[in-house]
Amino acid sequence: MRIETTRDILEHSKKFHQIIAQYYKQLRKIEEKERVKLLLNYLEERENQIEKTISEIENSASANVLNAWFSHSQCEKKLEVLATLVKEEKVTVDELIDLFVYVDNCLIDLYTKLVDNAENTDVQELFKNLSKMEENHKIKTLKNASQIEDI
Repeated sequence: MRIETTRDILEHSKKFHQIIAQYYKQLRKIEEKERVKLLLNYLEERENQIEKTISEIENSASANVLNAWFSHSQCEKKLEVLATLVKEEKVTVDELIDLFVYVDNCLIDLYTKLVDNAENTDVQELFKNLSKMEENHKIKTLKNASQIEDI
């Protein structure tokens, strides 16, 4: 069992969003269809923005929140598993959206479990906010992806 702090979990989350953004960037380089490139660019920018937002949350959180620990989070392991899902290969828009939804749902589930396991209300609030942020970005991205498909 690995003990992780909120700070550790935020670092793992930022790293994961970096990996996903890089994945979208690499896919965009090998993609031929303009509308898929457009979607990949949007997804890459989205991941970069989420990483930046997590950094801002981390910078504004108190030491008490950042040092709160979780003995059963297995966050690093879960994020490593998610990172293995990204393979550099051509994908269709539907495959890309399916992967995106799957990854976002995993992150939302992870943050929700951390809310349930946190003893400190400020820590619970931080992970609730991250979960809501992921959910909002998922909804917005799905709307934008459907518009790109209509192009």
